[in-house]
Amino acid sequence: MACKHWLDYFLVVVSAFSLAAWATFVIGFGLEKDNPDHLSDLGWDSSTQHTLWFFFTVAGIIAGFATVVYSFSKRRTLLLFAIFTSCVALFSCGGPLDASGRFLYLCNQEDDAGKTRQGPGCQEQTYDNYVLMFLGCLIFALCQTMAVCFAAAAARDTRFSFHGRSGYSENLLF
Repeated sequence: MACKHWLDYFLVVVSAFSLAAWATFVIGFGLEKDNPDHLSDLGWDSSTQHTLWFFFTVAGIIAGFATVVYSFSKRRTLLLFAIFTSCVALFSCGGPLDASGRFLYLCNQEDDAGKTRQGPGCQEQTYDNYVLMFLGCLIFALCQTMAVCFAAAAARDTRFSFHGRSGYSENLLF
């Protein structure tokens, strides 16, 4: 079937996008964690408030690399590992996605004077960091979900090789 040949390429590209989105989240998370002006009522002073966020920083990179490694080796155990770590990463991605989305939503609500972005932290570095975290989580969730679907639907033989052979057939359509 011709379509399965191209799923390997889509799997690598989508996994690369999910890893780039993960890096965007980690950058925003690190900047906000290091921000001296972060809001204490959002829980940044508590060490346990953002446990799921720290968990996502580890689970996200493992899930992204697991799908890339699966696209090159096509072992069934790696597929199971990639799907399992992706599910864990997507679950842990929900906490930061919800909290950062809620903060951004509340910042964009009109106050009594009809102005937006007037609340605490809405005009500062905190807003920019929350935008990075929200977009990183959202794009990671979308791309990693597509990567899991492509990994499950891709052919069991790999189209990539590190052994000198290309693995491509002469006729790329069949």
